[in-house]
Amino acid sequence: MRARFLQRARASSGQRRRPLLAMSGVLGFLLVTSASAQEVSVSKSSNTIYATVSASLTGTECCVSLGLDNPGVPGNSACTQSCPSATFPFSWTCNSVGTHTVTGCMLGSETNYEYVCTDQTIEILDTERAQPSPTCPLFDLLAGQKVLTHLFDPNDTYPVGQVKDAEMPITIRARRADPGTTIYLQVSDPPDTSLYGTPHSANDNYDVSTTNVGTIGGQSQITMQLPASGQTTSLVLTTTPFAAGDNYRIVGSIDPQLLTNPAFQCTDCPDSGIITAWKRVYLESDRMFRKGAMLTASVSAGATEIDVSSVSGFVAPKGKSPGSSIVLVHAPTQPGGPIYYEPAPGDPPLTVSSVNKNKLTIKLSRPLIHGYFKAPDPAQPWLADGVGVVTGVMNTDTYSSNTSLLSSLFAQAFVEVIPRSSDPGYVPYYANFLDPSLQDILSDGLRWFRNYGKPNYICSIGGANSGTNLGDRLINNRVAWTWVAKVESLVSSGNRANLNGESTSHEMTHVWDVNQLFNNMGHCDQFDYGNPSLLCLMRPGNDWSDSTGTVLPQFYDGRVMYHYNIQALDPSEFLNIRTHAEPLQ
Repeated sequence: MRARFLQRARASSGQRRRPLLAMSGVLGFLLVTSASAQEVSVSKSSNTIYATVSASLTGTECCVSLGLDNPGVPGNSACTQSCPSATFPFSWTCNSVGTHTVTGCMLGSETNYEYVCTDQTIEILDTERAQPSPTCPLFDLLAGQKVLTHLFDPNDTYPVGQVKDAEMPITIRARRADPGTTIYLQVSDPPDTSLYGTPHSANDNYDVSTTNVGTIGGQSQITMQLPASGQTTSLVLTTTPFAAGDNYRIVGSIDPQLLTNPAFQCTDCPDSGIITAWKRVYLESDRMFRKGAMLTASVSAGATEIDVSSVSGFVAPKGKSPGSSIVLVHAPTQPGGPIYYEPAPGDPPLTVSSVNKNKLTIKLSRPLIHGYFKAPDPAQPWLADGVGVVTGVMNTDTYSSNTSLLSSLFAQAFVEVIPRSSDPGYVPYYANFLDPSLQDILSDGLRWFRNYGKPNYICSIGGANSGTNLGDRLINNRVAWTWVAKVESLVSSGNRANLNGESTSHEMTHVWDVNQLFNNMGHCDQFDYGNPSLLCLMRPGNDWSDSTGTVLPQFYDGRVMYHYNIQALDPSEFLNIRTHAEPLQ
């Protein structure tokens, strides 16, 4: 029924800095900007533009890049998995008269593994006009560097340059050429850039069967004619609709040997840069009240008193001290219906006026705006609406799962994580889910999933307890619980956030249906790919602790890593995620 996790183991963002003034009339001048540990310098000599980007970055993969005349888009790049301070120089020759834009970008954990770019302008004067020399390139190939397999949210936007699922427009811009000059283009599969399975080699994409994948109009080799100098034309590269991490590069030349001679060497051919396929998922985060109760009787709008399962934690006014501030929440007993709460933004405050410990009732400071409902079956109290105590500090008021490690973890498999939330995500307090049929965590988890049924939406819920587990994924659904009260009972306060984060990462990995060939409820028996002395994140619960039941330090050190072993029954969670069909629903 579910993947149990036992206690015994327990974009390019478009960010821009203030534009620099275009400079002219001085050879070799220097422009420098810096922010977020990034510096970009730009200079020129005659019609050649020089640039250098430097950054101090951390994370599992770091990149710096430079591009010309494609504002906001990463260009030629240098990437490393060791993430030291990086410096990357690049130059462009034979530039036309006028203003040019140099784009410097960086990517690392500081940027949530999205390229953050800075644009600068520089001017080439008429006296520096490019001469029609054989050393001057005839054309440029321009493209975005990230292409989504699918964009499921109609309110979301594609990465820079993309306008349709699994396609990337390629712009060919003539620099100096007679109209109609013949050029030759070749689409190739460069070595994978992933952290896992190194060293990589060319022609290693996973999707080799989708119709026209890795081609332009069904062709991997193209012959075409250039437009007039300064003009552009466009083609469309078809990319994979499911295999995140597959990548492509387009190279062009005026020499037909590019297409006919496998030994042809071209050191200065126009190049699109590496175009990499990514998946994108949307993360909803919901959280259970730390203090609260379920309703034991239904009430209509206008009611000023509620019957509850417990009055513990609710404080009545005393002297000048007001009663507890509270929030009521409603969800239908079946998933997918309207969810509401009060006070919502703009509503009058709601506090406790009095508490009757004998009758288990709470009087309210004002009439309710909405109706709230008891459980339809007393044997299923978790299906009732609820009320919780709030102070305005989310982690104090609720059991919140720590999803902060998910972006870097899923980025290892070329998956973007986009947070989505339309309200605070409150869930009624329920002390311990113990139904042997597991209907409690299933029914309660699904009904509070605000985006239930939407493609590529996943949901992490923080709760109190479920027996001895640290977390539970709802099999066949894209929802997982993290039992935060249990987490907090096992380690010291300084280690709770990391144990919460690693537990949440473990459970949310289960929503990708990983490790099915191990036949162990989505768990493996493997080791951390980057450090084989450590266990894989997806080890089962009884591997997360020592013989005394103490959680192993590696599961609260903030490191999240999968296994990669081509000899294993399931080679890697990384591959399960990369090649998982979409949509997730």
